[in-house]
Amino acid sequence: MGIIGVLLYSQGLLGPTFDIPFWVILSCQAAMGLGTLAGAGASCARWDRESLGCTPVQGFCAEAGGAITLFLVTHFGIPVSTTHTITGAIIGVGAARKTAAVRWNVATDVVLAWVVTLPAAALFGRRLLRDLQASFVMRPAGVTLRRIVALREGARLVRAASKSNSSKTAVVKRVQYGALPYRLRAGSRRPQFMLITSRETRRWVIPKGWPKKGRSPQYSAAREAFEEAGVLGAVAKRSIGSFSYEKRLKNGEVIVCDVRVFPLEVRRQSKQWPEKQERIVKWVSASHAAERVSEPTLGEIIRRLGRKYDGREGD
Repeated sequence: MGIIGVLLYSQGLLGPTFDIPFWVILSCQAAMGLGTLAGAGASCARWDRESLGCTPVQGFCAEAGGAITLFLVTHFGIPVSTTHTITGAIIGVGAARKTAAVRWNVATDVVLAWVVTLPAAALFGRRLLRDLQASFVMRPAGVTLRRIVALREGARLVRAASKSNSSKTAVVKRVQYGALPYRLRAGSRRPQFMLITSRETRRWVIPKGWPKKGRSPQYSAAREAFEEAGVLGAVAKRSIGSFSYEKRLKNGEVIVCDVRVFPLEVRRQSKQWPEKQERIVKWVSASHAAERVSEPTLGEIIRRLGRKYDGREGD
């Protein structure tokens, strides 16, 4: 339950507070019950025979000791494993008779398995989540799945340019894809545009990020819109312009990012999304959005898209 709860909380699906949902508790209890029914009881019995050879009285003491321990740790809110608890109780009963009664080589193998299981399960869970997110989980509507070979070619050209200028200080220019979320309200011809705050400088920006490996530019833009603002909708297949800005990396290096902008007509906004607690989201008019962003070129892109919908395209 703890691992599932941490994964849900890390993805912003539990809101601001860490409370394990009831369906997670119910699912885990059902899984443990079915596992016991399917053969966990036989495994514990085999452990009794191979490591100790408990008599009925000793088995009762081990089960009762494990149950009391579980009640106590549950009362104090300490997460433990029932299997680990009953195994420890069995070892304790055996050691009470005499230390040699416990087959310590078997106990050592069990402890080693416990140590290896937690990091191994964490790695498998992390890999599975990455694969699901990269394939079909929460896929924004209207996004094609074509593989864009131009992304690799562009990356190769950037690396080549960086190597050619290695003898002098040069600014590396890298490509990002951004979404410009907008909505058309009933009874109004003027669209509203969504802006979000950046995580570090708290300035007003649009959702943007690095290309997703093996995905089209519009998919990458739409994915960033969901992760940073929780919006889903129809994204345009072609960019309507680009703008540049300077980005400071974690190692202190400053690079120039060229952001290709894709309009995204918002159909709905999710109640939860990965970066909900890290950003402020605001709907504003085209003129206000253009004034709030720091990049003049982005402001002009917003004004141009706004004129397209309010009937002033030729102004």
